Amino acid sequence: MMDLESSPHDEVSPVNYTAVLVDCIHPAMARIIDPSDQRHRSTERVRLLVQLIEEDGAHHEFVNLLKHLIISLVKEKEEKGLNPSDWLSRKGLDIKEVQESGTFRQACWQRLTSTVASFLAEVIAACDISNNLHLLMSDQTDHRWAHRLWLNIFSSNELMNMTYDMCLSPEKKIQRSEVPVLEQGFGGKSFTAKFPFSWIVKRKLDDIWKFASEAKVGAEISSEQQFLRNIQKSKIGKILQVAMTTDSKDVIKSYISDFVSMACKTTQDGEYKLLCQQLKKSSLSVVHKLGGQVESVDLVAGVHLAFIKLQTRFEHFAQIVELCPGVLTALEEEEIKSEREMTIDVKSLKHVLSSIDGDFRTQIKQRKWLNEIHKLFPVVQRVMDLFKKDNGVYSAGNQIIIDESRCLWSRITVMKLFFEHVSLPNKEFAKLISPQCKAMWLGLKKSANLKTDETVNMLVKILNKMNMKSGQVYYESGIHKCGMCEESIADPVMLPCEPKHVFCKECIEEYFITEMARKCPTCKSEFDDFQCKEQSKVSAAIAKHNTFRQCCNSFFMEVISQLCFADGTPPSEKVIKRLLGYVTIDSKKQKQPATKKVSPFPEDCIDPNPVVRSFLLQLLLQSSLEQVKEHVEGYLANCNFFMNGSNVVSICALFINCLEDTYYSGVSQDSADNQTCELIQDAHNKLRSAQVFFTRQNIDDSGSLSVQLLEAIAQIRFAFTILIDVIQQHHDSLNIKRLLSMLLKDACEFCKKNKQAQLYLVRYMYKAYGRDAINQLRDDVQLDWILPDELKVQEQSIPDYFVIVGNTYKSIREAVGECVVDKDFEKMSKVIINVKGKEKQKEVCLLLSLFREITMNATTRVEAKVMGQEVKRKFGEVLQNFPFLKIKVIADTLLMNRVQNRQHVLRVMPDLSHQDYCIQGAVTHLQIVLSVVDRKSLTQCLATLMREPSKMQNSFLPAMPQDDRMEAVQALRQSNIDPNLTWNKCPNGHPYVIGDCGRAYGTGRCMECGAPIGGEGHRLHSDNRTIDMTTMVDTTSKGHVLGNAQPNGNQIVCERTMNCVTTAIVRFLLHSSMLLGTECQHGPQPIITIIRPPPPNVLEFLWRHLHNDIRLLSVATGKSKDDSIFILHKVIDNVFQTKVADNLQSGFQQLLTSKNCRKTWEENFTAAYIKPVLQGVDEMINESNKTLSEDKRLSNDPLMCLLNAQIEPEDLGKLADTSHVWQHRSCITIHSIHQALENEQDDDNLLVLKHFIGKEKHLRFVRYLPDIVQLQRLLINKFNRHIDASEAINLTISKFLDQLPVSEHSEFKHLIDTFIHAWNSLRRDVAAIVKIQECFLETVTYKSNMAILLPTRQESGLCCTGLVEFLRDTQNEFLGRYQNIREETLSKVEKKSDLLRSHLIAYDPDRDLLPLILSQCQYIVRPMAGNRIEYNLTGLELQVIERFVRGRAFIKCKFDQLLFRQDVRNAAIFENLRNNIPQEEFSSKALQCSILADLRSYQDLCGCLASLDIAIGFLANYKPEADMLINDYLRDKLAMKQDKGLKSATASHQCSLKHVLALWQLLAMEKAARLINNSQDPFDGVGEDYRQKLNDEDKNNLIAKLRFTKLDQLCGELYEYIVLNLSHQSEEDRTKWTISETLEPYYDGKNADAEITGLDSLPESVTLSHAVDAWKTIAQLYSTQE
Repeated sequence: MMDLESSPHDEVSPVNYTAVLVDCIHPAMARIIDPSDQRHRSTERVRLLVQLIEEDGAHHEFVNLLKHLIISLVKEKEEKGLNPSDWLSRKGLDIKEVQESGTFRQACWQRLTSTVASFLAEVIAACDISNNLHLLMSDQTDHRWAHRLWLNIFSSNELMNMTYDMCLSPEKKIQRSEVPVLEQGFGGKSFTAKFPFSWIVKRKLDDIWKFASEAKVGAEISSEQQFLRNIQKSKIGKILQVAMTTDSKDVIKSYISDFVSMACKTTQDGEYKLLCQQLKKSSLSVVHKLGGQVESVDLVAGVHLAFIKLQTRFEHFAQIVELCPGVLTALEEEEIKSEREMTIDVKSLKHVLSSIDGDFRTQIKQRKWLNEIHKLFPVVQRVMDLFKKDNGVYSAGNQIIIDESRCLWSRITVMKLFFEHVSLPNKEFAKLISPQCKAMWLGLKKSANLKTDETVNMLVKILNKMNMKSGQVYYESGIHKCGMCEESIADPVMLPCEPKHVFCKECIEEYFITEMARKCPTCKSEFDDFQCKEQSKVSAAIAKHNTFRQCCNSFFMEVISQLCFADGTPPSEKVIKRLLGYVTIDSKKQKQPATKKVSPFPEDCIDPNPVVRSFLLQLLLQSSLEQVKEHVEGYLANCNFFMNGSNVVSICALFINCLEDTYYSGVSQDSADNQTCELIQDAHNKLRSAQVFFTRQNIDDSGSLSVQLLEAIAQIRFAFTILIDVIQQHHDSLNIKRLLSMLLKDACEFCKKNKQAQLYLVRYMYKAYGRDAINQLRDDVQLDWILPDELKVQEQSIPDYFVIVGNTYKSIREAVGECVVDKDFEKMSKVIINVKGKEKQKEVCLLLSLFREITMNATTRVEAKVMGQEVKRKFGEVLQNFPFLKIKVIADTLLMNRVQNRQHVLRVMPDLSHQDYCIQGAVTHLQIVLSVVDRKSLTQCLATLMREPSKMQNSFLPAMPQDDRMEAVQALRQSNIDPNLTWNKCPNGHPYVIGDCGRAYGTGRCMECGAPIGGEGHRLHSDNRTIDMTTMVDTTSKGHVLGNAQPNGNQIVCERTMNCVTTAIVRFLLHSSMLLGTECQHGPQPIITIIRPPPPNVLEFLWRHLHNDIRLLSVATGKSKDDSIFILHKVIDNVFQTKVADNLQSGFQQLLTSKNCRKTWEENFTAAYIKPVLQGVDEMINESNKTLSEDKRLSNDPLMCLLNAQIEPEDLGKLADTSHVWQHRSCITIHSIHQALENEQDDDNLLVLKHFIGKEKHLRFVRYLPDIVQLQRLLINKFNRHIDASEAINLTISKFLDQLPVSEHSEFKHLIDTFIHAWNSLRRDVAAIVKIQECFLETVTYKSNMAILLPTRQESGLCCTGLVEFLRDTQNEFLGRYQNIREETLSKVEKKSDLLRSHLIAYDPDRDLLPLILSQCQYIVRPMAGNRIEYNLTGLELQVIERFVRGRAFIKCKFDQLLFRQDVRNAAIFENLRNNIPQEEFSSKALQCSILADLRSYQDLCGCLASLDIAIGFLANYKPEADMLINDYLRDKLAMKQDKGLKSATASHQCSLKHVLALWQLLAMEKAARLINNSQDPFDGVGEDYRQKLNDEDKNNLIAKLRFTKLDQLCGELYEYIVLNLSHQSEEDRTKWTISETLEPYYDGKNADAEITGLDSLPESVTLSHAVDAWKTIAQLYSTQE
C-alpha cells in the first residue's frame, strides 16, 4: 500500500504521514464508542487529537511513535492480504470511487486514509482509557515525569501489545467497524487517570505477582522478595524506575490514586482519600520489611503487595462507610494520617459499636434498636470471621482494637439475642423484663467476655431475678418452683392458706401423709377437708411462667453456643464446670442425682428419667480435642453414671457421631477434582492417625475405654465413608486415582485386622448406594476385597419389600411358597382361606404373593428352580376357587409373567439390575391396589390412566410443571414492591413487565425472541402493546410435558404446594400408572398421545422416568434408593389401607380437567396418603428394615445376615471389634431439615426457614452470580460488536481458552468453570422461566460453543442471560417473601457497579449452611431407647436469617448485553441518534432544492455525505443541543476544517442537528439517483435475494398505484430502509415481506404522528425481494415528475 520500509521522517517519501493522520482523525474517532457516562469525551478527544497531531513540533515524539505503530499494523495487515502490491492497479479500475473522489490521486488518498483510520481508532481507543490521552499534555515542570512515562510506555511494543490480529474477529478475521473504550475503574466505572497507562502497569505487575507467587522458590527467599526482583528486571520495572528517579512522591501518589479507583469501591471523596492514605502507608511498611528502596520501583510493587494483604479489610471499611457515613468525620478527627499502620477499618468498626447506646424502655424502642443492629451484623461478622481465619492480617495494635470491638459486639449480641428470644415475641414478657434490660446492658459494659465465669455468673443472676419476678407477677405468692422438691411445679395444687402457696400435687400429698395432717409446709397454716385438686387459674399462671422460662433457656443456650464457645475456643475452666453442672442436679423428688436440660434455673427442665443430650459435648468438640480432653472424659463419665451397662455403648455411639459431625462440618462435598483431592487426603490422614493408635493399643495391650479409642473409630468411619463416596463418583483424574489407591491400600490393610470395620464399608455402601452397588464390586478386582467371602457368590436373594404389608401377606406368601416346592395345592388353599383378614386385604396379599413366589421365579437361571408351565396351569385352576379373588386377569398376568407381551419392561427376566426388580415390584403393587380399592376420587385419575387412558387426554396430570404467569401477576399485584407494575407484549406477542412507574423508560430485548421491547420517554415502541390482563392466555400444557428423563445431577424439583419428596413420589405413581396404561385394550397409543412430544419408544421413556423418580426421591430424602423403595411401598399400602376423610375426597373433578383441580388433588392426595408416611419416615424405614431382616425367606441371604449381625461388647476396651460402633447412620444433611420441617405441625411457624429450605436448591447457586457477571463483562469487552453469531457457534470453549494470552487464561478458565457448574445444575430450571429451546439445553463442556457464554437475547445466548436473570430473580423472590414475613425493609442495588458479594445470599452449602444445621441439633440418648436427633428449628431460622439474609439487597440493576457484529449497523446508529436528538423533516421543498443546487459537483456531494456520516457517528453517542447548526457542530465540536464541512451554503446556514437525518436521506438519495443516471449501482452491499426483477405485470401495477403516493417521501424511506437494513447479511429471511407492511411500522417507529401517503395502496405482490428494482422504478417515476 505504501513504502512501509521507509521512515516517516524520510524526506523523499511520497506520502505526508502527518497529513494522512490529520485526515483520519474524524472518521477514526467516529468509530470509537465511549461508555454511557463518558459520551462527552468523543468531541473532547477529537479536539485533543487535532491539537496533538497538527502541532507536530510540540508533540513531535508522540506523532512519530503513533506513525510507527500504525505503519506496523498496516504492514502486518498487508502481509496477510492477497497480492497487497496490486492495490494501486485495482484502485485505478474502480471508476465509481474515482468519480466520488474527483481524481485518481484523491481516490488513492481516500483508500489510504480509510485503512489508516481503522487502525488509528484502535490505537486511540486503547490509549484514551480513563482520559489517559490528557496526561500526554502534562509537559509542565512538576508533571514532566508523566509526559515522559506516557511516551516510554507507548513506545514499548511489549507493554502496548497491539497486533493486527487483536483487531480481528476470532474466526472470520473481520476488522471491527466500532471500537469500544474499555473503562478500567472498579465495577466498570469511569475515572480520570492521574498516572499514564495505569491499567497496563497494574495488569503487568499483577501478572508478575502471579508468576512469583506460583513459582517454587527456595526457602531463602519469599514470594514477595521474588516479586520485587522480577519487577526490577522487567521492562515495566525499568520504565517505572526512570519515573521514580524523577519525582518518586508524585509518581507513587498518582499511581495509588488510580490503583484505588481501579481496585476499590468508593462512594465518597473522604473514603477515597483515606484509602489512598492507608494504601500508601501500608506500601511503605511492606517495602521496609522486605528491605526494598522506598524511592524506587519497589514502592510501586509495594502498593500491590499491600493491597493483596489488605483487600478484604478495604471491602469491610467500604461496607461500614456505606452503613454509617458519619464515621468518616470521626476518623478525620482522630488524625488517622499520622498512624503508621492500616487502622481505618477497625477504628471505624469500634467507633460505630461504641456509639451504640441502649434505650430499652419500650418494645418499640427495642425493635428500633434491633433493626439498627441487624444492619450492622453482616459486616461485623465478616470482620470477626477474617480475624478468626487469618489474624496475621492485623498488627498487634489492630488486634487490641478488634478485641475491644469484640467485647462491644458481645455486649450487643447478648442484648440482641435477649430481645429476639425473650422480649419481642411476647408483649407481656417485654413489660416484665424491661427494668432488668438496663441492668443487663450496664453489667455487660463492665465485662462482656462470655468466656469468663464472672460475666456468665452475672448473666445467670439477672436471669434468675427475672425468673423470680415473673413468678410473682403471674401469681402473687410466687410460683417459680415447688417449695418442697424445689423443682418446676407439676400438677399444681393451691393451698387455702392466706398466702395461697402452691406445690406439686405429688409433693403435697406425700407431705400430708408424712405429717398426718393437712397444713401448709411453708406457713404451717392448718385446714380441714381440703382435697388436692389442680386449679385451672394456677395451671394457666404456671403455663405462662414456664413459657417465659423456655424463652430464657433458649436465649441462654444461644449465648453459650455463639459466645461462650465462639471462635472454636473453649471458655474458662470455671465456665465449663458451671455449664456441666447445669445438666445434672440432686433431685429431692427422685431422691437421687437426675439429668436436666441446659438451664440457668436449678428447678427447671429436670428429667423424670435419665436423658443424655449432646449439646455441651458438641460445643466442646468444636475445639481441639486435646484442649478439652479432660472435660470430655468427665462428660462421658457423668453420662455413664446415669446409664446402665447396656446403654454405655449408646453413649459411645453418641460421642462418635458428634466427632464425625465435626469432621464433616465445613468440608466441601463439591465433586471438583481439587476439592475431591483435599477430601481424600483428609480421610487418609485420619485413617493413618487411627491406625497408629490401634497399633500402639495392641502393643500396650490397654483394654480400657478412652476418648482416644472413640476418636480413632470416628476417624476410620469418616475415612471409609469418603472412600465409598469417591469410588461411586467414578473420577477420571489421575491425581484422584493415585490418592484413592493409597487410601484403598491402607483401608484394605486395616480391614484385614478388623472384620467389623470391613462390614461398615458394606453397610454404608448398601445404605447409601443400594444393593446394585454391592453387586458391581464382585467384578472389580481392585475393590472386591471390600466384600466378605460370603458375599462373593454370584446369585443373591432379592429382598421382599412386600413384607411391610403385614402378617397376612407373610402367611399367604408362605403358603404359596411351600406349594411351589411340595405341589400340595389343597394344603395351600386351606391355609389361605383360613388366614384372618378382610377379603380385599387377602386379595391384595394373594396377588402380591403370586408376584413374589411365581412371577419372580423367572429371575433364576438355575434349571432346577425354574417353575414349569404345568405347575403354573394348576395354580391358575386353584385360584379360580378363591371367592375373595375378584380380579383374576391380574392373577393370570402374574402367573404367566406377561407372556402375551414379552417385550414389556414389566416382564421379569434374569440378569436385570436389583433396582429394575424393585421398580417392577412397586409398579405391580400399585397395579394391584388400584385394581382392588374402591373407585375413590383420590385414586380415580391414576386408575383411569391405568385402565382407560384415552379419557385422560385433556387432563392436567399431577406433578407436571405449569405456566405460573397468572399466579405471578396476582402475587405481584398483592406485593408492595412494584405497585405500578404493568404487563406488555413484544412485537411477537411475548409478555414482559415494566416496574417502577409502570411506563417505558428504556429499550431492551425480548427474552424469548430477541425483539426490541420497552420504549423511551414513557412511550412504548409502536410495535409493543400493553396487555389487557383479562385476555392473557395461560400456556400450561395438558398431559405429560417433562420430556426425556434427565439422569444427571441431583437437582430436586417441587411443583406448586408439594415439596420435593412429595413431587418425586407422585411422579413415580403417575409414571407407574402410565406404564400400566400401555397394556390397556387399546394398546400403548393412548399413553403416547398424552405425552408431549410423543416419544419413539414409550416403554423405555417411562422406564427411565421411573428410575429417575427413585433417584430424585433418594436425593430429596437423603435415603438410599433401597430405602426409597420402602417409602413408595408404604405410600401405596396407605392408598389401600387408609380411610380418607370426606373433605379430602371432594373439591376437584376426578379427571383433573383444570389446573385448580390438579392443585386440589395434589394437596388432598398428599394429606391423605403421603404426609402420614413422611412424618415418621425414619422410624418406618428402620422398622421395615428390621422386618425385612427377620423375614424367614431372607434368613439365608448372606447380605442380610451380615448387615444385621450383632456382636455385644465383652470389654469396652475392645469396642472396635463389636458391631455396635460400626452400624450405618444417616448423616445429618441439608435434606434432614426438609424432613424435620415436614414434621412441623404449625403451618404458620418457621415461615422463613421453610421458604429458605424450599428454595435452597437454587439459592446455593446465587454465590456464583458475581463470577458469571464478571465473565460476561470480560467477554463483552473482548467480543462486543466484534464477532458474529456464526463465529460464536463455530468457536469452541476449549479453542477460545487456547487462544488466550497466558496472563488471562487462568481467570477465564475459573470463571468458565463456574458458569459450567451452575448452568449444568440449573439449566432445566432456567429453561422453565426463560423458555430456552430444547436444543440449547445440553450439558455444557469445553467442547460446547462460545455462543452459550455470550450474554444475548437470542438462541444459545439466552443460556448466559437466562442464568444471570434466574439467579437474580431467585434472590429477589426469596427476599420479597422474607420482607413480607418479617416486615423488614431491605435495600436495593440499582447500579451494576454497586453490586458486591456482600449484597448476595452467598454461602457454601457444605462449609456454611451444614455447620449451622449441626450447631442447632443434638443427639438424645434414653435408656433402652437408643439415639435420636432433636433439631432446634427456631434457633436455626434465626441463624439462617443472621448469616445469609440480613444485609442482603434486592438486585434491581440491569446487566449488559453483547451485540454481535451483524447487530451493529447504520440502523442501530440512526436509532440511537433519534433517541438522543428528536429528528424533524425539512419544512419546505424549496430548501431541499437549494441544498442540492449548491452541490452540483458530484465530488462535493460525496464529500458532504462523508462529513455527515462522521457527524452521525458522533451524534449517536453524544447528546448536544438539537438547535445547533450542523456546520457549527462540525467546526466547533469536531474541529473539522472548513473544506471538510457541508460544502453547501444553504445547509450550513439552515440545517441544525435536528435535520441531520433528513439531510442525510436527501443527499444519499441524490447520490443514488446520479449513479443510476450513470448506469452505476447505488446498492453495492445488497445481496441478490433483494435484487429480483419485477415482472411486467407487477411493474405496471406498481406504477399505477404510485399515483396515489407521495413519491419523494416513499422514495426516501424505501432507500433508507434498503441501505440500513438490507445492505448486510442477515440470518432473517425478509424476502417475502411486502414493501407496504415493512415500511409502515418502520416509518411509524420514527414518526408516530405521521404516515407515508398512499403506502397501503401498493400491491402485495411487490415484496422486499424486489426492493432494489422497486426503488429504481419509483425513483425513475419521481425524476420524471420533477
